[in-house]
Formats: sequence, structure tokens, C-alpha cells
Amino acid sequence: MSDADRAAKAARAKAMLKKRQREKAGGATVNSGAASPVTPSRTSSPAPQLQEPPEEDKRDLGDVFTKDDSDTSWLSSLPRAPTPPPRVTSTLPSAISPQPSAIASPHPLAVSSPPPDQHEYLSNQLAALQAENTTLSAEVKQLQAAEAKAKQLENLLVEKINQINALQTSNTTLSDDVKRLKDAESKAKRSETIVEEQRVQLNTRIDTLESESAELTAEVERLQDAELKARQTETLLDGQRTRSRELEEQLHHLEVEKERALQNEQQTISLLVSEKSSLLAEVERLGDIESKASALQSSLEEARVTLRTLNEQVERLQADRKETATVIQLSQAKEKELTERCREKERELHLATSSLNDSKHDAEQSQRRIRELEEQIQNDDRVERLENSLKNTQDRADELEFQLSKLKQAHTMLKADRDALETKHREHSSTASELEVKLSELQGVHTGILEQLATVTSERTALAEEKSEIAAQGDSTQKSLSEVQEKLVQASATIASNSRQLQTVQNQLKAATRRADDAEKTQQNLQAEGTNLMRSLDEMRPKIVELTGAKLELTETISSLERDLRNTRDTISHLESSLKSETEANEDLQTQLQDRIAQHDKERSLAVSDSSELQKAYTDLQEELNAATASLSNLEAERAGHHQETVLRLEEIDRLAGSSRAQADELTALHAELDRARQSQDESQEFIDNAQNEIESLRTDLSAREDEVAQLREAAASPTRTGAPQSLDDELLRSLRQQHALDLSSAQSQVRALENSVYDANARAHALQKQVSALEDQLARPRPSSRLGQRSFSPVPSGLRPASRSSDLRRSSIGSHQPPLVRSIFDQNMSAETRHKRLVSLSMLKARIDSEADVPVSRPSSRASSVRGLSPVRSVADSHHSQSHSRPGHRPQFLDDSHVFWCHSCTGDLVIL
Repeated sequence: MSDADRAAKAARAKAMLKKRQREKAGGATVNSGAASPVTPSRTSSPAPQLQEPPEEDKRDLGDVFTKDDSDTSWLSSLPRAPTPPPRVTSTLPSAISPQPSAIASPHPLAVSSPPPDQHEYLSNQLAALQAENTTLSAEVKQLQAAEAKAKQLENLLVEKINQINALQTSNTTLSDDVKRLKDAESKAKRSETIVEEQRVQLNTRIDTLESESAELTAEVERLQDAELKARQTETLLDGQRTRSRELEEQLHHLEVEKERALQNEQQTISLLVSEKSSLLAEVERLGDIESKASALQSSLEEARVTLRTLNEQVERLQADRKETATVIQLSQAKEKELTERCREKERELHLATSSLNDSKHDAEQSQRRIRELEEQIQNDDRVERLENSLKNTQDRADELEFQLSKLKQAHTMLKADRDALETKHREHSSTASELEVKLSELQGVHTGILEQLATVTSERTALAEEKSEIAAQGDSTQKSLSEVQEKLVQASATIASNSRQLQTVQNQLKAATRRADDAEKTQQNLQAEGTNLMRSLDEMRPKIVELTGAKLELTETISSLERDLRNTRDTISHLESSLKSETEANEDLQTQLQDRIAQHDKERSLAVSDSSELQKAYTDLQEELNAATASLSNLEAERAGHHQETVLRLEEIDRLAGSSRAQADELTALHAELDRARQSQDESQEFIDNAQNEIESLRTDLSAREDEVAQLREAAASPTRTGAPQSLDDELLRSLRQQHALDLSSAQSQVRALENSVYDANARAHALQKQVSALEDQLARPRPSSRLGQRSFSPVPSGLRPASRSSDLRRSSIGSHQPPLVRSIFDQNMSAETRHKRLVSLSMLKARIDSEADVPVSRPSSRASSVRGLSPVRSVADSHHSQSHSRPGHRPQFLDDSHVFWCHSCTGDLVIL
């Protein structure tokens, strides 16, 4: 019903009540009249009572709808409520007392009058009484109808009061339901935010896992590259072994050919040169080893520091994980307790609703009984009234008037209450409509939240599948890493065997390098490469072990984090189940609300006491629900704290991953530095090879020029027949000698430049040797005494020695300018006797070289042809020797700078060839 219809009905009811009040007021004034038109002596007559009600009906309708009751004069004529008995006693004499006065006043001589006149008087009196009786019966009927209408109005008012109470209870239930829905909505929003945060965490975790898998794949690729390099080095080593074998065979043939002529000279010179080259190579190796060792020590210290920090962080994470596990267990126990409490409260609600229904049925039955009893009482009152209508008409009229006054007063009070209740009912209806609108909105929001929950759950399942796939990929990568590690172990074993073979080959090649310079240099290159490979592999092994340990630790942390994620998922599933139960409870509540609304429409008669008790029960339940919501909010706050802790742990894991990446970058930088050092070594080796090639080319040129000089000498020695041709031959010889001298000077300048570069390299090697003194003790291998004895007491030939002992002065002067050298590995490992023998052998060598200055000059061509292929210093000495014999005076040319040779095994001694 609309508000306009309700207002129209209320106005109609007000008009009917006012009309009835006016009718009752008119009847009361007629009954309280003092004189009658038939008998002037009577106080009341029934005739005007039948004529006045239609006059009241002919009044204007505008007075019916007026709110102010202007005709209140009838209230003043009514007696007061608390004194009904005196009113009855006063009315009875007034009704009886006029009879004798009426008999006496019009007919003073009535006693002496005849009886027919008395009979007529009595008949008139009876007729008047009958008329009064009819009027009174009509008034009684009107009063009964008014009473029935008043009872109907009272019933209507009771029903409206019950309806208002029911609406109030429904409003309270609706407000409680609205609060519950708001709480559910807030919980759903919180769950949405939590799910979104977990989705962001899962995305970040997936990104970190992807980055880790990329790093693992990069490391696998690096290891594969290392395997390829190892294989390449193995192939190179095999090729170099074949080359070394071929070179050994060639050297064997050369040794067989040259054993007859060059045994003593080659042994002495090759020993000195081999010692020089071996010392240079060892100095360079030691310098490289020292630099690499320092770099590796720094990197190892940094790696140890990082490992300590990582271990501490892992211990912290484990402790935090244990704390979170305990907190999660406590929260799960609290959730179980809360769910049990909610179930108990739902049971109490069901019991309360059942008790309410029972009380409603009891109230309806009691109201029906009351109505039946009232109807029985009314029927009994009517029978008594009909039986005693002649006796108690006036008493009943007075009682009815008293009841009418009470009813009018109650009617005014009820009217005011009804107006107030109508206003309240309108307000409650407006609030109920607003609450229905809000309920519809909340239902829409609830459906939207359910849809969002479905989407979030689907996304969560997709993320779980992605995570399972990533975990499978991580397992596969771990398996591949284990396989690669096994391959690395196998490669390290093969490389160790190769290193042993290389050592044996090196021991074999050392004897060959003493005989030939080219074979020695190739062997040194092989040794350098093999040692570098071995060192790089030895350096890589602990790093690989550390990396595997770090990877294992990371896998353990990942497994712990996955356990934490599983626990969080379990808590999320529990919360989702609680949300589902709450949503089901909300749906049940909505259905219960609809059922209650239908029951309120059907049943609108409930007692005020029951409603107050129900309100108290509802307030208690609401307080319990508020306590439950507060506990749930505390649980959600604890869960948010756990979530923040997990975020912090993920950040720490990211920091650890960054530190591992930094270590990997440092490793790559170390590899780059190693590659650069290798490149520099290769460049220096290429430079030495070029210098050797140039020296060899210069040797070939010198040998060719020496052949030409020998031919010219033979031609000069042959006798000439005529003077003119002899002069021409002399001029040709002079020109050829001048050209040959120029070529020799240019060749000597080139040789000097090359020897200066070699000397600079030696100086650098000596400077580096001072820095590598600590590492020499570790890497030095003692040379056998038999080999040293062979070297020191080898037979020396009796040819090709310098001219005089004046070179000792030059030797000492050059030695004074040279800085003192550090003792080599050989000197440190030799005893005092071996050092004395070494000095004796060198002094014998010097004596033999000096004794060769007295040898005649008849063997220069044979010497030149036999000494080809030796060191550049020796060839230059032979050329000078031949040139000095060709010139007048035969002065030797051994005191220039090109014939000075520095002995690296001696301190302050020089050898001049």
C-alpha cells in the first residue's frame, strides 16, 4: 500500500470516530434533559430522544474533518469516573420523586376521584414507561453497537501495535543482517586484497625463478664451453705430442750427423743457452703465478666473506621460518575455535527461532480463547439485560454512560497513540524500503565479489600449475647440472692424467731442448700452455665446488619457501572455506529474512514482552558476532604481518641472488684477465719467434757471405800471370770486401738491436724474479746431481777461443754496471760443493776459450761451414775472426759488445766468445 492510501484510510477512520462521538454526545444530552413535553412534572421524556439523532445526522460534513473538537460541552455534563455509586443513588430518587408530585400537582383531589380516572392515569403511565423502555432499548442497542465498534477499533489498534512491534523486530534483524553483510563485504575485500598481494608475490617469485633458471642455463653453457675448450686443448696436446715426436726423430738424425764434429762445443753452448731460456721461462711463469695467486687469494677471501654472510642469512631465514610455522599453527587453532563458536551460535539462533515460532502459536491460541470467552460473556450479558431490562434500565444507562466516558477518553488516548504509531510506521516503512534497496545493492556486490573470487581462484590454480612446471624445469636443470659436474670430474681426471703425461713428456723433451733451440722453445710453449690449463682447472675446481654448494643452499631455501607457500595456501584455502561458509550463512540468512517477512505479513500479533526478550537475545548475539569479527580482524592482521615477513624474506633471497650474480661477474672478470694474460704471453711468444726467424735469416746471410769470402780468398791465393789482371782482381776484391764489411756492419747492428731487446726482457725477468721469491720455494723441483755433474764436467774442445785475457777487465767492468741478480732456483737447491764445481767448470771454459786465440787461421772456411746453425753470437765471432785474418796485422775483434754473453747461473761473471 502506498502512503496516500494509508493517509486516506486514517482520515476516514478519524471522521467515523468523530461522528460516533457526536452521536453519543447528543444521546447523553437527551438523556440528561430536565423536563418532558408530555408531562411537565417528569424530569425526562423519551420523545425528544427519537427526534434528535436525525438532526445530528444533518450537520455539515466540514465539522467531521476538523481536528479541534469544538463541542466539548457534553463532557461537562458527564459525571466523573471515580464516583459512580453516588451518581446512581441520586438519579433514582430523581426519577421516582417526580411521580407523586405529578400525581398531586395536576389533580389535587385524586383520592376522591373515581377509579376510572386512576386506571386511565395508570394506563398513560404504563404507555409512557413502555415508550421510555423502547427508547432505552434503542439506546442500549446503539451503545452495544458502539461497544462492538470500540472493541473492533481496539482489536485493530492491538493488531497495528503488533505489526509495529513486528516491523521493529524485522528492522532490528535487517540492521543486524546489514551489519553482517557489511562485515562479510569487508572480509571479502580483505580477502581480495590478500589474494592480489599473493598473486603479486607469486609473480615476483616466478620472475626470480625464471632469472635463476636463466642463470643456471648460462652456467651450464659456460661449463659446456669449458668442456669444449678442454677437448680442444686435448686435441692440441695430441697434435703437439705428434709434433714433438717428429721433432725428436729429426733431432736424433741431426745429432747422429753432428756428433762427430760438434760434441764438445755444442754441449757447452747449448747448456748455457738452455739454462738462460729455462730461467727466463721460469721467471715469467713465476711472475704470472704470483699475480694469479694474489688475485685468487683476494677472490677466495671475498668468496669466504660472502659465504659467511650467506650462511648467516640462511640461519636467520630458517629461524624465521620456524617462528612463522608456530604462528600459523596458533592461527589455525584459533580459526578452528572461532568456527566452532560460530556453529554454536547458529544452533542457538535456530533454537531461538523455533522458540519464537512456538511462542507465536501459543499467543495466537490464547488470543483465540480470549475472543471466545469475550463472545460468551457478551452473550451472557445480553440474556441478563433482556431478563432485567425493566428493573435495571436506568442503572445500566448510567453504567453505559460511565463506560462511554471511559471509552472516549481511551479513544482519544488511542487516537494519539495511533497517530504516533502511524508516523513511526511510515518512518519504519521508509527505512525498510531503504534497507531493501541496500540489501539488493549488497546482493549485487556479493555476487560481484563471488565472481571475483572465482576468477582469483582460477588465476591461483593457473599460477600453481605454472609453479609446478617451473619446479619441474628446476629439477631438470639440477639433473643436467649434476651430469655436467660428473663430466667435469671426468674431465679433471683426464686432465690430471694428461698433466702427468705432460710432465713425463717435459722430462723427455728437456734433454732434446738442450741440443736444439727450436725444439726447446716449442716444448716450453707446450709446458706453459699445459701448466696454465692445469692451473686454470685447479682454480676452477674450488670455485665449481663453491658454486655447487651455493646452489644446494639456494635449492634448500627454495624448498623451504615452497613449504611456506604451501602453508600460506592452506591458510588461504581455510579462509576461502570460511568465506564460503559465511556466504552460505548469508544466503541462509537472506532466505530466513524472506521467510520471516512472509511470516510477519501473515502473523501480526506478537506480544511486547516477547519482542523485548528477542531484542535482548539479538543484541547478545550481535555482541558475540562483533567479538567474532574482532577476532577475525586480529587473525587477518596477524596474517598480514606474516605476509610482510614473507615479503622481507623474498627480498633477502633477491639480495642473495644479487650477491651470487656479483660473484659470477667477478669470476667472468677473472676469466677475462686470464685470457688477456694468455694473449700477452702469445704476443710475446710471437715476438720471440719473429726475432728467432730474423736471427736465422741473418745466419744464412752470414754463411753465404762467408762462402763468398772464402772463394775470394782462394782466388787471391792462386798465382796471377800478369799485373793488369791482378790489379783488376785486387780492385774487385777491395770493392767486394767493402760491400761485405757494410753488410756485416748492418747485420751486426740488427743482431745488437735484437740482443738489446732480449737483454731488456732479461732485466724485466730479473725484476719479476725478486717478487716471486716466495713462490719459487713451492714450485722448485730439485735437479738431479748427475745431470749437473755432466753439465759441469763436460769435455771441452781445444778450438775457437778469444784472443787474450784482457777481456776479463771488460767482463768485470760490465759486471760492475749490471745490478746484482737474485739467486735462481738452481742456486738455491744446490749445495756448496756443486756451486764450487760449477765455478771451476766455468773457469776451465774461460781458459779453453782464451787458449783458442793461438790457433792458426788456416781453418776459417771449415769452421764457418761446420758452425752453421749455432747461436748468432758464435757466427758473428767467426766472421770477425776471418775478417781479422784477412786484414793486415791479424788483430782479433772479440772485445765489442756483440761478443759479451751473460751467464745467468753465475753472479758477476761474464763469458766472452
